[in-house]
Amino acid sequence: MSFKLGIIADDFTGAGDSAVQFRKNGDTPFLALQDWDSGIDLNAYDVLVVSTESRFMLPRDAYESVLHAVKQCRRIGVRHFFKKIDSTIRGNVPEEIAAVMDAGEYDCALVAPSAPRNGRTVVAGNCLVNGIPLGQDKENSDPFTPVPFASIPLLLERWFRENVQQIDLETVRRGEAAFLNRLGELRNQGSRAVVADAVTLEDLRIISSAGRDPSVLLVGSSGLAESLTDTGSSIPVRTPILSPGNILYVVGSLTETTRAQMDDLLESIPFASLCISIQNMLKNEEGELFRLLKEDAGSQQDLPVLIRTFDVDGEYKKDIAFAMDLGITEKELGERVSQFLGKLVARIFSQRRIDAVFIAGGNTAAGVSKSLEVKGVELLDEILPGIPIGKFETPYADKPVYLISKAGGFGRKNAMTQVCKIVTGRQEERPERK
Repeated sequence: MSFKLGIIADDFTGAGDSAVQFRKNGDTPFLALQDWDSGIDLNAYDVLVVSTESRFMLPRDAYESVLHAVKQCRRIGVRHFFKKIDSTIRGNVPEEIAAVMDAGEYDCALVAPSAPRNGRTVVAGNCLVNGIPLGQDKENSDPFTPVPFASIPLLLERWFRENVQQIDLETVRRGEAAFLNRLGELRNQGSRAVVADAVTLEDLRIISSAGRDPSVLLVGSSGLAESLTDTGSSIPVRTPILSPGNILYVVGSLTETTRAQMDDLLESIPFASLCISIQNMLKNEEGELFRLLKEDAGSQQDLPVLIRTFDVDGEYKKDIAFAMDLGITEKELGERVSQFLGKLVARIFSQRRIDAVFIAGGNTAAGVSKSLEVKGVELLDEILPGIPIGKFETPYADKPVYLISKAGGFGRKNAMTQVCKIVTGRQEERPERK
């Protein structure tokens, strides 16, 4: 068994939107989930992506989880790695980079989390979202894991101390030779982590040239993954046309982007909507589960189903306050919600035929896949930029089920609506990719 590449990601949706880029090279990526190293025939795949689900772990636990994952990959023949990190540098970024370097025997990490198609860029070592430095846009920050500052070198110094340097945009745009020369100078000075500015995909293509050196670990998001691929070589997989009543949307993300997308979806397409009462769930989980299942059974069966965790803006703040009164932290609340979503989805699978699941939010995707006993997802294509489609097997369905996943902060306002129209045949052609 021989893999061209192993991708180590800290959450489900990030793993998918990066790994699917390699379909453009004609590669077959496989997103490995729980118990992936037993009972799965991996011979059909040449890019292996492992989601460690370590974004919300304690830093030391995240290091150990990633270290273990890399060692597992190396045991089955993976020798070259790509470390996927969040484009807004959430999670245990320095610890996880260090773990891949230690287990994968890398001397230097080249860090470039830009994802230009989704408005994520790096300028002067600072991470920007739509041109605004992280920490300055409080309204659109993640409610559970906000990043307080934009400086990527400052973040990396938590582990790498004084051995962090940065390459500015001017140097990157002088071309590959100048960039590699500067990287070599910094490495000779003892740098173990180097942050590279990037605003466009072409900037990232120059940066990714450093990956030809087997001692350099490339670290980035879907943008850097895309820069490693040949955009003209793949044949897109035909998107299935499905009955609306066999489509399930699960929205666990609380970002402003996802809320706007969900509002557009509900305004544009009739749905059977199931809204979880977080407070009822915390007081009586089985009772809330029974209520939602009864509501689904009584809904119009030819409509797609939407499961959501909030009804109006700001409701989640009241839920957090209620949980804290019960002694439940925000992190614990997030875990309980994702587990509950997983249980609810598994029961709905038993109650009605589901051919495709759309999931918004990495934690949500992890909880659902665990409840459905999914060992892995074969990634097929991007149904929209940054939104991959794949298929998985589960004992809860008699044939493979399509999975469409989206990170909470990604996509245009009508992204969820467009996906529904595509998979139900209402929109025959996908929007042009830019």
